[in-house]
Amino acid sequence: RSTRNDNSSAMKGKLDAGTRQQLIAKGQQLKQQLEAVEANLLQVENALQVEGQRIPNLTHPDVPIGEDQATVLATVGSQRAFDFEPKDHVAVGEALGIIDFETAAEVSGSKFYYLKGAATLLELALVNWA
Repeated sequence: RSTRNDNSSAMKGKLDAGTRQQLIAKGQQLKQQLEAVEANLLQVENALQVEGQRIPNLTHPDVPIGEDQATVLATVGSQRAFDFEPKDHVAVGEALGIIDFETAAEVSGSKFYYLKGAATLLELALVNWA
């Protein structure tokens, strides 16, 4: 692509007819070569994707299978004790009026939500920060 761009740049300005024709022919040749290389690249990338998908995603042998065998490896700090009944994020969001499940369910179906007001600003801040 760089060579093709350089060739295109060389055609700008005043050139005699012979030089311009040589550059045009070279540009057409570069275009055909680039198309062949890109077609080959697409085939290679597709083959790589297929081969990559054949590799199993194995867990470490020490990882227990199922919830019955799960163990706590370490506990850092102590569990918080509240003098009130804690609410989950859904209840807090609805109470603050920053999450709307009902309207979203009407538009897009269940298990969808709209963020409103401060929740929208928080979401944008997190996306921009990441």
